[in-house]
Amino acid sequence: MIDMKKNVLFSAGVAVSSLALLLVVCIFSAEVLLSGNALTSNGAALILSSAAFVIADIISAVFCLSGRMKDDKSVVYSITRLFIIVYALNMRDKSALFLVIAGLNVIMYALSLFKEFRKFAARNSGSEVS
Repeated sequence: MIDMKKNVLFSAGVAVSSLALLLVVCIFSAEVLLSGNALTSNGAALILSSAAFVIADIISAVFCLSGRMKDDKSVVYSITRLFIIVYALNMRDKSALFLVIAGLNVIMYALSLFKEFRKFAARNSGSEVS
């Protein structure tokens, strides 16, 4: 059984990380739209790729927060963090806020490697994490 302090820590970390990415992508997309580059192929690609990472992040966060990741499927959350870290580091020249996202996701990636986090992610799935 996972204790409440860790449960709150993991829940807060997952939620803050996901909401921060959503906020930064909204700000970045607004900048692209206001600059007039949204109708170019480069501007559209920037917005769509950012949206894809937000969707992947939200899906992994929902499954993690609900505790429905069976067995060792919480590795999906870790892999999503890695993709977001690489993406955020590649986007740092477009907006410095992406460095904040990279930092948050490095922290969440490190947390997701702990056995307690895997138990947290699978707490409602009916399976035991070894």
